[in-house]
Amino acid sequence: MDITEAYVRKYLLANGFTDIVYEPEGKVPPDFVINNSIAIEVTRLNSHYQDTSDFHETYAHQEYFPKVWQGLEKLLKKFGPAIDGESWYVDFSLIHPFKGWSNVKNEVEELLIAFKNSDEKINRNYRILECLSIGFIQRISKSEDYYVLGGGAEDEIGCFVVDEIYRNLEILISKKELKISNYHYKYLEWWLILVDLINWGHTDSDDLNQLRSLPKIKSMWDKVIIISPHDLHNYFEY
Repeated sequence: MDITEAYVRKYLLANGFTDIVYEPEGKVPPDFVINNSIAIEVTRLNSHYQDTSDFHETYAHQEYFPKVWQGLEKLLKKFGPAIDGESWYVDFSLIHPFKGWSNVKNEVEELLIAFKNSDEKINRNYRILECLSIGFIQRISKSEDYYVLGGGAEDEIGCFVVDEIYRNLEILISKKELKISNYHYKYLEWWLILVDLINWGHTDSDDLNQLRSLPKIKSMWDKVIIISPHDLHNYFEY
């Protein structure tokens, strides 16, 4: 049992499931069966890139993403409340080789100060030390804070977090469907459980509303559940 599977087992136990069997068919799907009827496949909700042959998982999020997210989130709080209703989303994209948050923090703070003090603000992206992209988009809805963290991505693929979650859900739902196709008939119900390594459990109600407003991803899964990697009780169904 790998780390992701072990974490999902803890999630199942924390949510009241006790009849849990790991790999009942051996090294083929499903990863778990609960109550002798519900088959579960497990994976990480990670960003992916595409080459000529397939989609591949990217791994820099696991090392850098949490540090940049936490550092930027803390930094944005320093800029206080919205001014006359004006507030801005700030997002970031890692560009490899990334130099580490401590090496870009001062430059990011200088950019945030300069942008806030600017007389002419427009939605745009800025490159910092050739390893980080910072983007600004004006919020339409009101916010208490002047700056609001909108999301993050890797290798400038991304965008705001909802788009990145949606894009990778499409990839993983399809890949996992292919994996279970020869075994689907064996169980009454199939769940796909993903541990969120894109937004790291920070998805809020606004994000969920945006995600659910996008075209529904059609699939054979009876449930698609996304869980926080930090809190077993922080999850949502897609």
